[in-house]
Amino acid sequence: MLFHMHPIHLLPHSSNQLRQIEPGLFSVLSALHSLDLSDNPLCNVPPGALQELLNLSSLHLSRVLSEKPDDGNDGHEKSPEGENVQCPGVLHGLLSAPFLHFLDLSRNDLMSLTLTQLPALRQLDLRYNSLCSLSNITFSEAMEIEFLDLRNNKFKGISVAGLEGLKKARKNGIHVRLSGNPFVCDCKLRDFVSWLVNHSFMIQDRAEIHCASPAMLKGAILSQLTVANLSCELGPQHPVVLQTSYVFLGLVLAVVGVVFLLVLYLNRQGIKRWAIEGREFCLDRMANSYYYRYEHEAPHTPLSSNPSRCSQVSLIQKK
Repeated sequence: MLFHMHPIHLLPHSSNQLRQIEPGLFSVLSALHSLDLSDNPLCNVPPGALQELLNLSSLHLSRVLSEKPDDGNDGHEKSPEGENVQCPGVLHGLLSAPFLHFLDLSRNDLMSLTLTQLPALRQLDLRYNSLCSLSNITFSEAMEIEFLDLRNNKFKGISVAGLEGLKKARKNGIHVRLSGNPFVCDCKLRDFVSWLVNHSFMIQDRAEIHCASPAMLKGAILSQLTVANLSCELGPQHPVVLQTSYVFLGLVLAVVGVVFLLVLYLNRQGIKRWAIEGREFCLDRMANSYYYRYEHEAPHTPLSSNPSRCSQVSLIQKK
C-alpha cells in the first residue's frame, strides 16, 4: 500500500460515501496531521477508531452523523446528540485522537455535546447545529479550549453564568462566536448586554450579532442596544424602540408651544385692542337688539285718543 511507502500528513477523504471504518484502518498513518471525513454517512465506527493517530491535530467531521435524503428531510430518528439511533457510537468512536487540537463538528444537527476524552483540544467548530443553551455543551475540566464557534445555531438567549464558567475554567481565556443565532432581544437578554460592555474581547463577532425578534428590533445590532431598549412589558404593537421617537415628538411639541406663547406675548397690545373692539362691538349689537325689541314690542297708542296726554304734550311744546 502507498501508506507504507510515503508518510501521509494530510488525508482529504470527504464526500466519498464512506459508511464504516474498519478496525486498524489508520494504524499505518502514524504521521497523519489532518483528516477530513466530512460528508460521509458514517454508521459503523469501532471504539477508539482514531486513537492510534498520535500526531493527528486536525479532524473535520462536518455532516457525518446521519445521512439525509436529497430533499433535505432527515430520514432517520436521531439521539439528542444528533446521532442516528440506528448507528450508535459514531461520535464516540471518532473522538478518540489523544492529541487533537482542532475539531470540526459543524452541520450535524447537534442538540447537545459532551467532550471528555480530548484533553489537547483548543478549537471547536459547532456551526450550523441545533444547540440552544451553553448548558448543553459539556467539557472536561482538563480541556483548555481557546476558541468556540457557535454561529448559526438556535440560541435565543445566552447565559452570562455559562460564559463566565467557560472563561474561569480556562487559564488562557476563551473566544466565542455567536452571530447567526435567532436572539430574542427582550428583558431576558439584559444581563448579557450589560456583561458584553466589559467583556467584548471574549465575543469576537459582537458587531455581527443581530436581533431576530421582536419585529421592531429585528436586524438591530445587539452590542449597540442598551438595557433600556430591552423590555418584556410591551408587545409587538408597542415596541420599546419607539420610545426615543416619542421623546423627540414630545420635545418638538413643547418647542411649538413655547413659540406660540412667545408670539402671544409680543402681540399682547394688539390682542388687548382687538379684545376691546370686540367687546364694544358685542355691546353695540346687544343695545341695537334691545332697542329693536322695544320698538316692536311696545304698545302703539294714538295721541288723540288720550286727551290728557295730548294736553301734556302741548304744554311741553309751549314751554
